[in-house]
Amino acid sequence: MSFSAFEHSLIDFFKKEELQKDYCIACSGGLDSVTLFFALKKISPIFKYKLKLLYVHHGSSPEKTGQSEYRDKALSFVEKLAQDHSVEFVSSKSEVFLESEEDCRNFRLKALSYQKNVLTAHHKDDFLETLIIRMIRGSGPQGLSEPFKEKSLKPFLGLFRRDQIKEYAKTNGLNWTEDPSNKSLDPLRNWIRNEWLQALDHKAGKDGFAKSLMLISEAMSELKSVEVEKSIIFESETKGFIHLENWLVFDRFQKQSTIAHILLKVRKTGYTYGQIEEVVKQLDQIKKETTFRSGKLTWLKSRSKVLFDLDL
Repeated sequence: MSFSAFEHSLIDFFKKEELQKDYCIACSGGLDSVTLFFALKKISPIFKYKLKLLYVHHGSSPEKTGQSEYRDKALSFVEKLAQDHSVEFVSSKSEVFLESEEDCRNFRLKALSYQKNVLTAHHKDDFLETLIIRMIRGSGPQGLSEPFKEKSLKPFLGLFRRDQIKEYAKTNGLNWTEDPSNKSLDPLRNWIRNEWLQALDHKAGKDGFAKSLMLISEAMSELKSVEVEKSIIFESETKGFIHLENWLVFDRFQKQSTIAHILLKVRKTGYTYGQIEEVVKQLDQIKKETTFRSGKLTWLKSRSKVLFDLDL
């Protein structure tokens, strides 16, 4: 069996991985995840793994909105895709209609957590867009070091851009569903994707910019890992503390990194630079003991510790 250059890149990727017997592809029915499934099905005889498809449905609306109809259509599309290729199909559907990006993301992350060996179709452009959004919103160094919340294997991430994936899909005659919300310029990501990055590509090319951001992300990953993580004691998934003596000797960057790390690990959702700054400002006040709420967490500064708790 002959393989294309695109497929050979994936073959080389999996040769470097600790291969599993089964993989679950999170498939929305869109271009990226359908292409990932097709390409991995094509090279599967080499590795002898089994694939299954997971569709995460963010809920239906009785008003039959365009988004609700699209979700039902995508569910049927992915289920038929699995049937046509004789692979297992599973789905997870929200009981309520989810509208906000944060609610959809939280539900999706929960659905993925129930599966083993999850594969997602994040690619180079997703990485670039996410880091730009994090920088615009001022999410701090932690946000640049961990751009994706999904705990998944991402074969496309270091290999392909969106146009390369689309070219492969068209060459192989693939069909996919189009999310109507992607055509709107209202969400920040869509504006960055459809307007800003296209203008950047035309003026100066975005490949160099993407490589620079990737280096920054890798550097942030290294910087955050040593003193910051050692200083935080997690008593559970929702609470913990920092020894005050450590906080007092940290410089501003270390303090920001510490708070960003706590917000990311406890909240598991987005946060802003302003929230980080507010927590740092409150903790740096002269008052020896204080309690306040910021970043959706309750903070208590005692004589020896800085305690944080999501549920208070």
